[in-house]
Amino acid sequence: MDTPPQDDVTVEYDVDRLREQLVLLAVECPYTKSNPAGCPLHEVRKMKPSSIIDWLDGLNREEKDFVTLYHHCCLVTKWERAWFDESRFQSGSFK
Repeated sequence: MDTPPQDDVTVEYDVDRLREQLVLLAVECPYTKSNPAGCPLHEVRKMKPSSIIDWLDGLNREEKDFVTLYHHCCLVTKWERAWFDESRFQSGSFK
């Protein structure tokens, strides 16, 4: 079986959607709706809105991808922990 060359693979990014996600993440945690101390955006969330926008505009593509991917993984992990909470198994409720 032939493998297609790497340069035949393309990924399209929706720049407007990415920017929207970054702005929302810079405002509050999507899980706690607060500003958790351990979050990489903790200090950014303390800035004035105009400074947050300037900070976001200064990120390069890889940094923007990292911030969104980090928060996606964090959110999924927290959802999984909530789903598999021990109390659900102890009570016998597996809904």
